[in-house]
Amino acid sequence: MDQRRRLQGVETDRRGDLAERTFQDLLDIWLGTAPGFAKPSALLPDSQRVDWTVQLPSLWSGVPPLIQDWQIKSTTSPRITTRNPFEVPAISYSLKSEMVAALSERARGRESFFLAVAVPKAEKQSISELANIPPTDRFDWYAINLHQYFRHISPADFPNQIFVPIANTLNLTTFCLIWGSQWVNAYYSTLMDPELLRNGLLVQEIDRIWGRSFHPVGWDFHARVLPNLEGEVSEEQFPDVNQLLGAGEALLTIRSELIRVALDLDAIRTYCPESLCGTTNLWLFCRAYHGFMETSSTPLAGSMNHNQRLLPVPDHNLKVIPQLLAGALWLVMLKYRILGVDVFLVQPPNHGVGKDHSYYGGSIGYFPWMSLTDDGTHWVVESRGHESADQHLDFIIERLDNVIIGSRLTLAEFSLLFGINRQDLELAKAVPICLLSPETRFVRHPVELWSKQRYAVIMGG
Repeated sequence: MDQRRRLQGVETDRRGDLAERTFQDLLDIWLGTAPGFAKPSALLPDSQRVDWTVQLPSLWSGVPPLIQDWQIKSTTSPRITTRNPFEVPAISYSLKSEMVAALSERARGRESFFLAVAVPKAEKQSISELANIPPTDRFDWYAINLHQYFRHISPADFPNQIFVPIANTLNLTTFCLIWGSQWVNAYYSTLMDPELLRNGLLVQEIDRIWGRSFHPVGWDFHARVLPNLEGEVSEEQFPDVNQLLGAGEALLTIRSELIRVALDLDAIRTYCPESLCGTTNLWLFCRAYHGFMETSSTPLAGSMNHNQRLLPVPDHNLKVIPQLLAGALWLVMLKYRILGVDVFLVQPPNHGVGKDHSYYGGSIGYFPWMSLTDDGTHWVVESRGHESADQHLDFIIERLDNVIIGSRLTLAEFSLLFGINRQDLELAKAVPICLLSPETRFVRHPVELWSKQRYAVIMGG
């Protein structure tokens, strides 16, 4: 009996080591080798609480690299139960009480601390057999954010187990969602600074822009209101405050204009350079962007002839685009198409790749191009005489002649074009629980991705 237990212990250790190596292999695949992508670094010696600390690139200068801690576990026979605080089917993973307590203690100060559980896809395969197949085919993965988990569940109530909902499948798509929610949360971190929120004038503007009511000020906000805030916050924080409030007000104003001309609105065609870098995540998790997406996706007058979004890609060769960004692009396309909008991935122009272009029917034409000065302290709003609505429309039509991926692309075709394992692009059947950064007034989860319409969209409908 002792010999059998020793052999089982050795097998468990070998499977655990393979799971950790496989996790690294997956990160290597998902993050790619492009400049700026950091490799994961293991903590040595193993603290028994953190197996991997991963530095994720933000792919945008305005957000610093994102840090995640991961604890990796494995099991060959997961016990699924609905008798758990989540009241959904979940893996009940058994641990020593000291380990659960240690994880709980570690999670207190770590908002991005995750547990990943690996389950071999083929139950009877030996460790040697598993090691000789591609990393993506070895395990099914499930994950949970331990910081959120222990805020809901006390280790005193369940001292020897952690519950991981089976909806929390971990693949490239889920990893992109974790990255995206963490990214947008970091993007708005300045506006969540407790010291900053003691300023009544600033809080008033935040409540107006991100509150439940709908009260846009208009383009004058950038020239008349924002400069008054410069003396209200520190010199270091003002550029961030200026940028975030200015962008939020701009989206609010655009939505107001779309609603105002609703009866005449017959076209919305935009070129969206956010897709070139980490700002892609704004389309997925930014509450202000979602407000624009929702308003602009609704054929308000019932006579929308063109409702198109053109997303440039950072490289003509799709297979060299890191999968982390490619997966986010797939999710943006999926969300927008579920909302009823045609989305195209297009080749970037030779000049002005990062400049917005838009054309709106209903007498709008286009909205003025806005940019920040280099020091981030002033907004510059172009005059309407700089470029005509027809010039913006000509640009968009020219980009439509350089479409890489059309609006009816299927999941299988996207997988093939980007060289991504199809299973890595599949969404879980339900919204993840205790996995993405929590919703706030700034962060909103893209729940549309789990609507019934997604099945038709994935098949090219």
